[in-house]
Amino acid sequence: TAMGAVELTADEISFGDFSDGNLDESEIIGDLESIFASLDAEANNGIFVNTDLSTTVGGLHLDGYYVGESGGGGITFAAGVILDSAGDIILEVDGAGIGVIEALGALTLNAANGDSPSVSILDDLDVTGALTIDADSDSDNDGDLSVDEGVIVSAASIAITAADVDLDGE
Repeated sequence: TAMGAVELTADEISFGDFSDGNLDESEIIGDLESIFASLDAEANNGIFVNTDLSTTVGGLHLDGYYVGESGGGGITFAAGVILDSAGDIILEVDGAGIGVIEALGALTLNAANGDSPSVSILDDLDVTGALTIDADSDSDNDGDLSVDEGVIVSAASIAITAADVDLDGE
């Protein structure tokens, strides 16, 4: 079901599962890490992540432009945000080049047990600080990083840990 503007305040709140789609606008804010079993956040007009996010069982999927309508959209991370997923991490804006994924400082992506690939970057990612990607955070030599064809990833520095890196989205 479509919902109006939603602000999810997540100050050290743990949810069993949060999986809801088609939000008009969403913001995940707080000062302390927020923990979910799995997280699938899809918004029509952008996602703003101002705190660390973790999943304990499933993946972490952020889609800041779910329906691909004209207008805004994208994903913005505050400086120093860490995404730590027991499954995979997928970042996308589905906006046919309209939305952006950006971090206003350092960004860390840790994925343990996702389907192949463990970390997927489906749209341009601009990080003003250091970008750290660990697609194999459970150290089982099975974590892959995939960056879609034509996607530009830029950062002040980039550190990658992965069993395999695919830069053509396959």
